[in-house]
Amino acid sequence: MKRFLKVLGFLLGLLLLIILAGCTQSFQTTSQENSENFPDAVSIDLNKITDIEKGQLAINLPEYDVSTIFSSTFSKPIQYSSLSGNVKLIREDNNSSEEIEIYLSSDRKTIYIKPIFRFIAGNNEVYMKGLKPGLTYKIVISPYIRFDDNSTLGIEKVFRFQTKNLDYGIYWFSPDGKAEKFVPGRANAYFNPSKPSVIYLHGWEKDTTIRDYFREDPYFLITKTIKNVNTGQFWTNKNYNIGVFYWNQFADEGEVKDAEAKIWTYAGPKGMRYRLSNGNYVNLNVSKSVSDLAFECFSQNFRSYSGSEIRIAGHSLGNQLATVLTWKIHKAIESGTLPSSVMPKRLVLLDPFWSKGEKSYLGNKWTGEVARQYVKELISTRRIAVEMYKSSMIGGILVGDENEEMKGMVAFYRLWADFIPTTDQAEQHGYAVSWYFWSMAGAVNGDTYKFGAAVDSNTIKSMMNWDWANNRPVSSSSRRMWYTEGRGNTTPTPLDDYFKVKSGVSTWSEDDVVSR
Repeated sequence: MKRFLKVLGFLLGLLLLIILAGCTQSFQTTSQENSENFPDAVSIDLNKITDIEKGQLAINLPEYDVSTIFSSTFSKPIQYSSLSGNVKLIREDNNSSEEIEIYLSSDRKTIYIKPIFRFIAGNNEVYMKGLKPGLTYKIVISPYIRFDDNSTLGIEKVFRFQTKNLDYGIYWFSPDGKAEKFVPGRANAYFNPSKPSVIYLHGWEKDTTIRDYFREDPYFLITKTIKNVNTGQFWTNKNYNIGVFYWNQFADEGEVKDAEAKIWTYAGPKGMRYRLSNGNYVNLNVSKSVSDLAFECFSQNFRSYSGSEIRIAGHSLGNQLATVLTWKIHKAIESGTLPSSVMPKRLVLLDPFWSKGEKSYLGNKWTGEVARQYVKELISTRRIAVEMYKSSMIGGILVGDENEEMKGMVAFYRLWADFIPTTDQAEQHGYAVSWYFWSMAGAVNGDTYKFGAAVDSNTIKSMMNWDWANNRPVSSSSRRMWYTEGRGNTTPTPLDDYFKVKSGVSTWSEDDVVSR
């Protein structure tokens, strides 16, 4: 009987651990926190909230940004051990609990409720948990909160609010999948202004908003062909801040050219409209393009920056945003509105896409043509390293502008994802992102140089098709060099790859395939 009770006790304890491990709420208190740590916290007066408001419709509710931190002050000091499990943040449309951290002020009378963003492993993708735009939430304070005099709150308090319809900006990541949006004037747990930094800019995001505001995470890889690779850890191990500029609601258009226009102008075919999770579009009445908004966020985030390097990486359509953003930073430094310390040292174009055809908003020039002009100016005046990685036929032989002239200035690399079927061009298209962020794990071997994110900027510059002595592109196509993946192309990891140096103009042809 005793043995049975021991086994039963062990099983019950194990069950409790499993249940606790599955909880979505994170609880954290500290007696060291005070209002100076959260100067922009929104104070909610729970004493003015009645039971009747629990059934209130989602009209005339206060609206807050998804990054908002909430606070509530009580008349007596709180026993912080009583907070665990007694403060909840609930999404009303599906009644799910959101992950939060709870802090206590130094006098223990004020609690701070901080919503947490975290990327979770799903089927063939990573999805984000956390507050999302245009939804109704409620903060629930249990009646069992206990004070120092051993009395309890005695009644459940509920505060209901809506999140604003639009969210964009720079999110900084921890190596374990947490993310925190940059908010001016607020310390960010995952951004240190004295560390080197990389910012990723995603591309076209058709129909992602209606998938519960799906967002990319380049720092944790789960795809159809890659499983559970924490690329962010490779970067944070080398002391990098790792970030993403999200513009997914603007980028969610049925036609890629409509999303493309927003990078360059606020007066394109669809203006600056953005999408909601119900599929509807809302017009944002601003005289700013997406690149203007990105530059605004960057300027606020990096104004006091002292790190050794800023690296800007853009994928697909996002390569255009990365280019325009870097050019705007250059012009701001030139005009004296930003310090030279924030000039990116490296621009990374990952399986880039430029659409074909003249654009009225660019004086009838192609987007690739203007991007090329910007890159040429950036190299010649700022001497930055520019690298371009091609992993699919998207943006070239299938659709889009091959932009051979761009290849004739930058360091150009051909990736061959032979472990992905040629028919799955979307998966091959995304592989450039996977390869690049994964390559920070170690320099990739080749005939003449080392390759990838882990090598320094000077090595990239030595591989660029740029005549540094005369500060211009190489004089002829015969002098152009490019680099093709010669081995390791049957596995996802870049660490077994080996690159061969090639000369002349690169095309996506059978000759290139055979030449490997």
